[in-house]
Amino acid sequence: MYIEFLLPDLKSSGHGIPFAINCIELDIEQWVKQHNINNYKTNRHKNTYRLVLDNDKTYSFFALTWTPLRAESKNYFIKQPK
Repeated sequence: MYIEFLLPDLKSSGHGIPFAINCIELDIEQWVKQHNINNYKTNRHKNTYRLVLDNDKTYSFFALTWTPLRAESKNYFIKQPK
């Protein structure tokens, strides 16, 4: 499983993709510190930014506790790889 944050497309991005990634990373850093999450990975894949957590139970916890401060971090999906 992974959490996928949508990045703005190149034509309509106001601040740009690097700004959106920075905002998402800041919100993720705050969340992992607040909830003492130790094992996670992030990466960029095409027009998305992904958060991969080690424990499947953590995804439910994420869905219940995710309260991002930035608008760029609010457009996400929890996905199961095909």
